[in-house]
Amino acid sequence: MAIDALEELLYVLGGSVALWFAWRALEWGWLSPRRLGRALRAQGIRGTSYRFPDGDLKEGVRRLAAERAKSMPLQSHGISARVLPIVHDTVKEHGKISMIWNGPTPAVILGDPKLVREVLSNKFGHFKKADLPSRFTKLANRAGAAGPQRREMGSSSEDHQPCFPSREVEENVTGVYCLHDRADK
Repeated sequence: MAIDALEELLYVLGGSVALWFAWRALEWGWLSPRRLGRALRAQGIRGTSYRFPDGDLKEGVRRLAAERAKSMPLQSHGISARVLPIVHDTVKEHGKISMIWNGPTPAVILGDPKLVREVLSNKFGHFKKADLPSRFTKLANRAGAAGPQRREMGSSSEDHQPCFPSREVEENVTGVYCLHDRADK
């Protein structure tokens, strides 16, 4: 009797965990991107609609392969259509402020420099400076280039010594004056 109850409890817990994972996958792959797309469209940002599960990635790869198959004219400087054809076509079709989908994540394209400056001004802390990878900081600390072991500028007397002793500078300056006098004559 106790084994049947324990087995039933395991089935209920397993079913609950499976249901939770299914809900999280549905939220990640369908509900959240649709909600983000509606919010961006409400703000006036146009672009491609979300396609489950990869957004515009397949279309971008297909367009990139098609562009690479064509040859580029020799004197052409218009490489944006060749490098990122999905972005180029989206900007041409939907305007300078538009969006594409990188998987379930929207990527907003800003073509106005003033708007880019405003977004990156970090007024509200949305865009933070990325931390350096821990391997890099450990390596830099070991080399003495960063971190608390780094010595401050001007902390030792050798930082204050001039590059040239004053005698050598005076000799060089008088030599330059002599050359300048000879050139005048």
